[in-house]
Amino acid sequence: MILLFFIGLIILVVGYKFYGGYVERQLGVSEDYVTPAIEFEDGIDFVPIKKRKNQLIQLLNIAGTGPTTYLRY
Repeated sequence: MILLFFIGLIILVVGYKFYGGYVERQLGVSEDYVTPAIEFEDGIDFVPIKKRKNQLIQLLNIAGTGPTTYLRY
């Protein structure tokens, strides 16, 4: 069971890395683009976060909701 968990986690991380690069090439994402968090930064509603923290949030949004569908009440 734990082996399946780690296999699934590896698939998510590898898929994120390759699929993210594919989408980036298709959409023409530029490093020079200024996001609203930087353009309108006010410390309350628009706050830039570190890239590492953003990646963790994205991973948890994908992987974190899966196990809740198997809960029995």
